[in-house]
Amino acid sequence: MAFTIETVSAAPQSRRRMEITMDSLPRMLVTGEPIHNPNLTETPRQIATRLALKWNVDATRTEKAIEIAERNHIDRLFNGNYQIASQNDANHFYQVNPREHTCNCQDYLKNHSSAIDQVFICKHQMAVMIHLEQTNWKVGVK
Repeated sequence: MAFTIETVSAAPQSRRRMEITMDSLPRMLVTGEPIHNPNLTETPRQIATRLALKWNVDATRTEKAIEIAERNHIDRLFNGNYQIASQNDANHFYQVNPREHTCNCQDYLKNHSSAIDQVFICKHQMAVMIHLEQTNWKVGVK
């Protein structure tokens, strides 16, 4: 069984639609059982530190990702990607696909092909990962 939820606000970019299945709902909502998720008590900095070690992200990108995540201007799009406003230009947005580990920023486009043995993670991807962990969403990884 799946539900489609759509929220609309005054700004067109804030329109959101998501499909929710029973598998994607937290266990507490489905069964009434309380669950303990340590990520809900972690700060963005703690999450970022853990993720930086896992994905081998440098300190500069990690710090910038924390700033982006704390601003909380990360919006989920209809296609499952996430949109992040540029830190330098409020009229420019980047799109991150967390399932494919891609971003359309120049840093990612320039560096992802040179990361042969590992996935390259830019600050926008890291910010989305922090956001997802904070909001308890799980993303399938290829």
